[in-house]
Amino acid sequence: MVAISTPVPECSVRLRKLIRYAATGLAQWWLIDLGACILATYANQECGRLLHGTWDAQDQAAIGLFATLNLDLSGLWVGCASVIVTSTFQHTRMPAPKLVPAFTSAKDHQIMVVGGAGYIGSHMTKMLSQCGYKVLVLDNLSSGFRDAVRYGQLIDGNLADQALLEQVFSTYHIDAVLHFAALSQVGESVREPARYYHNNVANTQNLLDVMLRHDVRCFIFSSTAAIFGEPEYTPIDENHPQRPINPYGRSKRMVEEMLADYDQAHGLRSVSLRYFNAAGADPEGELGERHNPESHLIPLVLQAASGRRESIAIYGNDYPTPDGTCVRDYIHVWDLCSAHLLALEHLLADGESAAYNLGNGKGFSVREVIDTVRRVTGKEISVEMQERRAGDPAVLVADCQKARLELGWQPRFADLDTIITHAWRWEQKNGRSW
Repeated sequence: MVAISTPVPECSVRLRKLIRYAATGLAQWWLIDLGACILATYANQECGRLLHGTWDAQDQAAIGLFATLNLDLSGLWVGCASVIVTSTFQHTRMPAPKLVPAFTSAKDHQIMVVGGAGYIGSHMTKMLSQCGYKVLVLDNLSSGFRDAVRYGQLIDGNLADQALLEQVFSTYHIDAVLHFAALSQVGESVREPARYYHNNVANTQNLLDVMLRHDVRCFIFSSTAAIFGEPEYTPIDENHPQRPINPYGRSKRMVEEMLADYDQAHGLRSVSLRYFNAAGADPEGELGERHNPESHLIPLVLQAASGRRESIAIYGNDYPTPDGTCVRDYIHVWDLCSAHLLALEHLLADGESAAYNLGNGKGFSVREVIDTVRRVTGKEISVEMQERRAGDPAVLVADCQKARLELGWQPRFADLDTIITHAWRWEQKNGRSW
């Protein structure tokens, strides 16, 4: 069993999701009839975390809800008793059982992660592996790193190579595909639109067509908040008008539209996850963010803190925000991966296609990010004021209630200090090595 020093959110989320359905009355009668057998399975897995020190306040609150539901709790107590016995045997150094989600036999599923050598994809492969999935990574290493693929097998290849895709899908029994292999630089997309439409749209269609020929019909798409364009209101929910203002955003919207058509025509089910600003690093310090060139605010500020950069620029200080600088919604990469995992399990359980906005639900200004880096690192950071950049909205914040309600997603690292602490640990350890 893989040792994990920080709580992995997925397992406890499932228990809270089950409880929430009961609390709202959507499935209360079913839980009462089958509570003894189902809750025993869940409790056996989830209560074990209590004895191992990873039970958090949300989990405790979830257990408390059982008392208000008037449900048959025999399954819960059977599960608790089972865990107590297991814990007793552990003190005699007998091996502990591996906790695998009751409704998903992860070890029987092979998951392809396209773009698994990149920032988010590499974290995703680690999470999938820790949850028992077999992982296959396809990446052309144009922006990813070979040494970031520490979990699963790497195939060095491109989605434009249909012969390679046919070979891969013929060789491996793939159950689902997670797609992270997009070009994502807004300015570059304006200068080179054809490259973005070819890679982000045409290559994705190549992949979908090969999936259909091999009867693989579960697809998780890493989309973007750029599909919305200039915000008409914030927080931005899934119903916000989609008017992308650059080729990057338009390419992602095209893929979402293509996925809807493929579902209707071929039954290929998908979940599109639109996130704002991924940030942070693996809580265990094994993986982190590295782009060449770097364009994201938090790693740029941390490079200034570590001495790899002389200063950091603030583009505009006269926006209608509390301190005059732009406000953005930062989501920890590990929380982002947990949403992808929940979306995957939703599809593997025959769930319908869907789209979700992801974020921490609150924004932080550019000045707040810089001040937090100063506090976390203890370093002084030189700031240069620059003119506003064209097309920068004052505020971009996500409304992620739909993902919370339907997937049971609960961000664990929404605090800016935590996001920056994890990223700073990575910068200190690895920043000068590339």
